Amino acid sequence: MKKTFLSLLVLAVLTAPARLLAWNGIGHGTGGALTYYILKKGNPARVSKILATLALHPWYNTKWHDKLAGLTPQQKEVALFMLASTFPDDARKTPYDRPTWHYIDYPFAPSGQGGNPQRPPVPNAETKIDSLARVLKTAPENADKAIGICWLLPLVEDIHQPLHATGLFTGTFPHGDHGGNYVFIKLSPTTSPVKLHAYWDGLIKGTFNTIPGLAWQRFNDSQYAPARLTELSAHRKLHEWLVMESFPLAKSYAYANGAVNGDKNHPVAVDQAYTSKAKVIAERRIVLSGYRLAGFLTMIYAG
Repeated sequence: MKKTFLSLLVLAVLTAPARLLAWNGIGHGTGGALTYYILKKGNPARVSKILATLALHPWYNTKWHDKLAGLTPQQKEVALFMLASTFPDDARKTPYDRPTWHYIDYPFAPSGQGGNPQRPPVPNAETKIDSLARVLKTAPENADKAIGICWLLPLVEDIHQPLHATGLFTGTFPHGDHGGNYVFIKLSPTTSPVKLHAYWDGLIKGTFNTIPGLAWQRFNDSQYAPARLTELSAHRKLHEWLVMESFPLAKSYAYANGAVNGDKNHPVAVDQAYTSKAKVIAERRIVLSGYRLAGFLTMIYAG
């Protein structure tokens, strides 16, 4: 892409609405922006088709209107991908809400800690991504397809967050901790306990203003070049992204092989090594989600 495009992104930082995105808004917005840049460089014709679909979304002329107002055409494009990625979280407690679609809790039961491991219920993130990818390929261009695209993006992003693919089963949490929502950690002796899930959700930083530029930097960072993202070639199937990537990362790092297992009254203290590694994992996972979403969308809009 030309240098002038980066200048437009910088301008977007100065003119876009100043709104701090809530959980997962930051991570999802980043994933959406990354997906846009990847497609814009590799397949700009696909981008035009996707944007035409998103313009049919019921929120395009309502809830999204003010966020898009005043943006240049190119600024609006990346903003639409961001809004599409944050739609399910923004739609919580509305008729569009589907709470169980965001995760799949493959059970992790550390040896000697008890628990009653249970199979993930259906529907879940894995089953919905699979069905959406198949249905959207032949779906007519209408509002329903726009809503479907706005579910596909965040669900693929979600499953790259390790705690959206795992549940801890122990004597303390015999029926599971719901992906770290019942486990608490302490980042320092003077801070309040925080939910493990919320901590991992918040590792990608930014605001609606700054996400485009930060995502652009990641897109151009040599450590995230496709050739260095070896997972892309090693794991080509949706199920592999979960059971060979997100689940092992949750087990080994988020839960520290079972050592991070405290409740609110007995949070587990984590050190700088833990927080540093968590950030590295989160950054890589969100970039991977962008490349994999670009693959899904290329397939859906192949015709």
